[in-house]
Amino acid sequence: MAGPSLEGFLDELIGVVRAASGMRYVPDDPPSQIATSPAALIWLTDGRSVIGPPEVATYHHTVHVALVTGMDNIATANQRILPQIEPVIEAIWNRLRGAGFANCQNIEQVVFTYGPIQWGDVWYFGAMIDLEEVKIQRTL
Repeated sequence: MAGPSLEGFLDELIGVVRAASGMRYVPDDPPSQIATSPAALIWLTDGRSVIGPPEVATYHHTVHVALVTGMDNIATANQRILPQIEPVIEAIWNRLRGAGFANCQNIEQVVFTYGPIQWGDVWYFGAMIDLEEVKIQRTL
């Protein structure tokens, strides 16, 4: 498939989040390590596709960026995660505003929640940052 792609965008986003936070991209690491080190998880949650303008497929996706750590000590979890939320969001906006993403035309908004997050069968503590209306277009 030529042109911008969802996989390409996720790869670009991993680099932006890793550079902003210094966190690992978790699927490369054993889940047991999340309890002792904060980590970032990035995944697609939903999307839709429309035709428009003619002969252009336009995709709108929601992408989660979760910044997580163990829940054993909430004070420690807060120290690990709270200082990362705004820098990660700002890094995403700065990339979009500056050089841009090669695989994404726009991100309409970023919203986040903070608290317990389940990944697999384990509960962690952290921030769930949602990139909403991630727009990717390709000529058909």
